[in-house]
Amino acid sequence: MVSIDLRQDFEAYLAYSDAYRSACNILAKERHRTSLLFEIGPIYQNAGLAYELLFKSLLLRSGETRDGVRKKYGHDLWELFVAVDDRKDIDLEEILKETQAQWLETAFNNTSQQLPKLSISDREEWLKFHNQILALNQNYLRLDEDKKRTYPSRYIHTERRYAPLSLDILLPCLDTLIEYATAFATPAEC
Repeated sequence: MVSIDLRQDFEAYLAYSDAYRSACNILAKERHRTSLLFEIGPIYQNAGLAYELLFKSLLLRSGETRDGVRKKYGHDLWELFVAVDDRKDIDLEEILKETQAQWLETAFNNTSQQLPKLSISDREEWLKFHNQILALNQNYLRLDEDKKRTYPSRYIHTERRYAPLSLDILLPCLDTLIEYATAFATPAEC
């Protein structure tokens, strides 16, 4: 039997985030040979889990408690993103600037087919990281009319519309943020 350390600290959340990221990247390589349902279900779900755990790990590293993070933010990616973005010790815009610039052209070209009616400026705005996290959150977690949480990418919702995402932006940004967080988890070599 394999033993896994399930402690609830920064490194454990980061390790789980990295595992979901790996699964997401493997699945994303096959997305062009499958249906949109494959992208909405397994890929969006794994991306959501990876970002949720990554944001929680960054908040834990910044001094918040596990119970505080869980109670305050739950599974809400947008609230977690805002909490991380508001931290003085983490500059998401600076961390992601190079990654976004590197992938913007690819993402922009791919969105011309995905969102043909958007103007160039609207497409550029849609591709910004914070808007992608907001769209991912709409697919990952929603509150219904009764304020009950629903998970559209996890369970079948035939009456729902899904927010379009750019995996060309979300996945490279996820890689960059996990690399950033891992730098704090790995002891510096002497």
